[in-house]
Formats: sequence, C-alpha cells, structure tokens
Amino acid sequence: MSSDHNQIDALFETAAQEGPALADLDGALSRLKAARAAKLELSQLGAPALRGEIVRRSRAMGGGL
Repeated sequence: MSSDHNQIDALFETAAQEGPALADLDGALSRLKAARAAKLELSQLGAPALRGEIVRRSRAMGGGL
C-alpha cells in the first residue's frame, strides 16, 4: 500500500510542474519570436551594410576582421 501512496505522491509532484513548465515554454517562445524578428530585420540590411556591421562587431569583441 505504501508503494501506491508513493506513486500517487509522485504523480501529484509531476502534475504540479505544469505551471512552471508553461512559464518556461512561454519564455522560450518569447525569445524565439524576438530572435526571428531580429533575423528578419537583419535580413533587410543590404549586403555592404551587413558586412560592415559584422566587421564592426568583430572588432568591438576583440576580433581581427
């Protein structure tokens, strides 16, 4: 009988994780939407401007481009 109680307790603990899991998923979805919007905006830059920005960022991060 104790095993049944342990199993039920485990089920309650698992079911209680629904809210936090949904919150994590909502956060991930928001980050994904922001990433896609940023990619869309970057894709609208012309090639020379995009190349220039890549070089600028690389130099700012200590790169040698």
